[in-house]
Formats: sequence, structure tokens, C-alpha cells
Amino acid sequence: MKTTNNKDLPPSVWLGFPIASLLIMWLTPLLGFYRWEMLMTGEYGFIESATFIFLLPVIILSAILVHRFLLFSGLTRTTALIMAGVMLFCVLAAVYFAGEEINWGQIWFKWETPEEWSEINYQQETSLHNIEGLSILNNFPRLMMLVFTVVGGIIIPLALIRWRRTPGADRKLWYYLFPTWRIIPIALIAATISIPSKLYGKGYGANLLPDDYTYPYMAFAANAGEMKEYAFALVMLVYVLGVFLLVREFKNRAE
Repeated sequence: MKTTNNKDLPPSVWLGFPIASLLIMWLTPLLGFYRWEMLMTGEYGFIESATFIFLLPVIILSAILVHRFLLFSGLTRTTALIMAGVMLFCVLAAVYFAGEEINWGQIWFKWETPEEWSEINYQQETSLHNIEGLSILNNFPRLMMLVFTVVGGIIIPLALIRWRRTPGADRKLWYYLFPTWRIIPIALIAATISIPSKLYGKGYGANLLPDDYTYPYMAFAANAGEMKEYAFALVMLVYVLGVFLLVREFKNRAE
């Protein structure tokens, strides 16, 4: 029987990513407004680009896990099928999230938005979440991610810490369905990162002059919406990667 020490996320991932993200957010304003604006805002800025990049491995790993759970003989058939369904949902959610983030390729390939689409999309983009009258395509996914982040990424992982150590726990659905406590740092960031912006009541580009962009505003409030999406993408990546490592560990011990 083989053993491995790779059954859970390394600190470089579950702690390194949150720390690096906060440092980037807090340090880039020190470069001045124009450098901060160039690096951190817009479709080609760090936040938007990194959000899309984080979602790519989510799609790939989730697809791999769908296949592995369908063939997984170490779990009950019901548990394996449920987890395959959850991973399939992660694939679809990440594809939608990533596609909307880059306007389904429009920001790269620069095609013109069809006139009919421009009339119903208030940003004149090839995207679904900006369609007038269909705010549910933007608000509902955000709400669901917030619920998953708070309940599934903070509360339940804390509640299951002791249970995970009990013999046979790795054959139960909950062992794979909910992440370990290592998701908590990035989940806390995702759940709270937009709170400072409520104190300002305005976002980047809201008829503000460069002199209005003080360090606290740039560091904590200006990019709140984009940073929340960035953190949500990281939550998805940490979750899926954690499941991937748990499955690999279980299979290694079973061989």
C-alpha cells in the first residue's frame, strides 16, 4: 500500500495565494494613480486577467474529476455519482464565469458587438450578465457564490475538522463535497473584501478625478467588485484542487 503526504493543499496555495493577493491590492497604489490604474483596472489589468487564468484549471480539474468519480470504485455508487454531478456543475459554472469575464473572447479578438445585442446590453458587450432586464444572470451567480463561500467555505469546514480525522470518513460524501479548513483564508477575503467600498459608496471611474483616488480608496474600495470576482475564482480553484488532491490520496492508499 502506497502512502503520500499530498492529501491536502500545500501552504503555498491555501495561504500563499491569499497573502499575495492582499499584498498586490495594498502595494500597487503606492506606485501612484496612473501606474495603479494601468496595472489593476480594465479588461487587461491584473485583476481581470488573473480571474480568467484561475478559472482555467478549475475547468480542467473539474472535468478530470467528473471522469474519475464516475470510475471511482472506492466510494459508494451514490456518493461517486453525486460528486461527479457536483464537479460537472463546477465545470459549467467556471465556463460561464470565465466566458463572461472575457466577453466570450471579444476583448481578445475585438469583434464588433452586433447592433441588436448592443441595444439590449447596457455596456454594448458580448456578454449575458449585462443584458438589460436580466440582472439575475449577474446577481444570482454572485449570491450563490457568496452563500457557498460563507457556508461551504467557512462554517462547514470549521464544523467538520474533527470529523475528518475519524476512521472511514474518507468514504463518506461530506469528506469530498465540502472543502477542508484550508479554504478559509481565501473564503474570508471573498466574503469581506467589498465591505470597505460600502463606506465610500462609489467605485472606480464614478466621475472621480485622479486626485480623488487616495491610497485608502485605491487599496480597499476602488476595485471591490472586480476583487470579489477575483477572490471567488480563487475560492473555486482552491475547492476543486483540494478535492483533486483528496481523491488522488484515497486512490494511492487503496493501491
